[in-house]
Formats: sequence, C-alpha cells, structure tokens
Amino acid sequence: MRKLLTVILVLLLIGCSIFVFKSFHKTSGVRDTGSDADGRSAKLTLHYGGDKSGKRVKIGKYIAIPSYSVAGEGAGKDGNGGRVEISAKPTSNKSLKRELEPTITGNPDRGVSQKTPKIKFKYAGEYRVEYKLKGEDSSTLDSKTVYVKALPDKKLKTRGVAICMYHYVYPSGKKDAGVNANFISTGDLEAELKYLKKNHYYYPTWKEIREYVDGKLVLPDKSIVITFDDGAKSFFKYGKPLLEKHRIPATSFLITSKGGKKLVEKYSSDYIQYQSHTHDMHRPGGRIGHGGVMTALTEKEVVEDLKRSQRICGNTEALAYPFGDVTGKTERYVRKAGFICAVTTAYGKVRPGDSPMALNRIRMSEGQSLKAFANAVN
Repeated sequence: MRKLLTVILVLLLIGCSIFVFKSFHKTSGVRDTGSDADGRSAKLTLHYGGDKSGKRVKIGKYIAIPSYSVAGEGAGKDGNGGRVEISAKPTSNKSLKRELEPTITGNPDRGVSQKTPKIKFKYAGEYRVEYKLKGEDSSTLDSKTVYVKALPDKKLKTRGVAICMYHYVYPSGKKDAGVNANFISTGDLEAELKYLKKNHYYYPTWKEIREYVDGKLVLPDKSIVITFDDGAKSFFKYGKPLLEKHRIPATSFLITSKGGKKLVEKYSSDYIQYQSHTHDMHRPGGRIGHGGVMTALTEKEVVEDLKRSQRICGNTEALAYPFGDVTGKTERYVRKAGFICAVTTAYGKVRPGDSPMALNRIRMSEGQSLKAFANAVN
C-alpha cells in the first residue's frame, strides 16, 4: 500500500511540473517561431504560391511576384505573422551604378495571402528571386528561392539616350569671326553641365550603350553620353576643365595622326576617355556622303588605320566616323577592327534595336538656349 501511495505521489508531482512549465511558457509569450538558421522546428512557415524556377520574361517588363502566405501559430491571429522580404538579384552580379535591382518588403495582413509590388528586371540574364520570412527579432524563419530568366528585347520602348556631339569651345564674351555652328561658349557649356548635374543624369559606358541597343539592358530614363570630336585645342583649354569641375565624364574622339599620342599623355584625366576618330582618315578622297576618304579605302587599309588609332588612344570601344560618312561596307570594317560602338552625325537619339555600328547623335550648336538643350536630351 505504501509503495502504491509513493507511485501516485510521484505521478502527481510530475503532472504538476508539466502544468507549471506549460503555464510559464504561455504567459511569457515564448513559442517556436520557425525553421530558422539554427534548425529549430517551425510553427510559422512561408507558403509560396508562385511559378516554379525557370520562368522567362523580357527585360523592362514588370512581372508580378506571385502571392504568398504565412501560416502557423500566431499567423492570422495577432497580426504578428512576420514580414516577408523579397529580393531579386542577377546571378551574374551585374548592376548599374545608380539603379540596383529591387528589394521589396511585404507585410502579410494577419496571415492572408498577398501579392507584393511588381519587379522590373534591368539586365538580361538569370535572376535569383528569394523570399525570406523574418521574425520579430529579424531572424530568418523560413525561405523560398526561385530562378527567373530575363530575355533581351530589341523592341523595348524607351525614351532613348542622347549622345551629344560637341566640337569646339570658346570663352564667353570673346566670340570672334572664326566661331561657327560647331562652337559653344564656356557659359553655355557650363549651364548645360549644371543642368545635367541638377537633374541627376546617368552617364553610361560604351559597353552599356552596346548592351542597351542590343536589348540586353534597361538604362535609366535620364541617361546621356557627352562627346567632343577632333581633339581641338579649344576643348582641352576650355572644355576639359569644366567637365572636371563638374565631375561629368565625356569621350574625346581623337584624330590620332594630329599629335594624338602627346594629347593622351598630356591631358590624362579621370573624366575624359579617348576614343578613335581614325588615325589618318579624316580627310577628303571619297565620293559618298561628305566625301571622306574612309569609304574609298580597302578593308586592309581601313582596319590598319583603326588599329593604329586604338593603340594610341588606349581604348577600343567606340569610333566616330569622319564627317559622319558610313556605309554597310565601312560598318563591317569597323566591326573587324574590334569596336563595339560607332557614332555618326545623323540626328536623333539611340534606342534598342539600332545598329551599334551606326549610332545617331544630337549636334550641340552655337547659341542654342538651355531650354532647347533640355528638350533635345529629354
């Protein structure tokens, strides 16, 4: 009898201990929160209701991130169902300097399924789209990952990118008889540079311009390329200091037979990139367009000239055609020389689907107003 009473007493004590333990945890608010980084067992989980990995979309198109819901203890009761962070990152680690791929945070309303804001991919390629369920202490409770492929789109509708074509610069108030439409005063140039800076323009590289016209990259709406042709003394004396003052990058297209090597060495700059305006083909001798000799030379002659110019400039990305003269034949020669872009003097913006070997530019003319400049580049 004594043994039986002892057993009963022990069982009662165990039962009381379990009751007290459960009561303590209930009143203190402690609960299992999910399958976090420490491997704890989850009661709060993320339910992803979207597409499987491998979804394909075109760049520049908004894709609706599919709905999700949070289920488990606490979800749908006290509103503490956790928050969901959705990030979209290119697996190639590509990113623009100014505009990165988005990271979005969604807060489920008491555990009910929600659709997050849409995501727009800016680069062609594969993206890792990751959903993370975060607890109140910011620990990761659950996660889901899918992969989406963004495809190029040469028909993408954009505002276009202005490649501005300048030539010569003269000091304001000292306009002489030699000033023509290819000149710009220091005052007008500085006003335009200030406008670009104030309005937060993006200055794409030539590689980014090539990706843009190939439909592989969405550039910011306010994107612009600044170019100066011929490597004139007035550019180095008056234009270059203004670009450096306002920290705006530009390309100087050099005719390298005209002291190109000395110019590159003497005027090295963090804001000026030297590219080819050919070595010795900026002269008459042809019968096409403005009569530049480039269209009259053989493939071997053209390629040799361009290669020589590239070596002097130290860059191989872009070419400015002499006098803007371009044919299908010269485009092939330029490609063979290794350029990824070439610009003409034809007026207009650059858009996806354009030929990278015959890109339009917008001529900057003497006396144009700031309003005219703004209208041209926007």
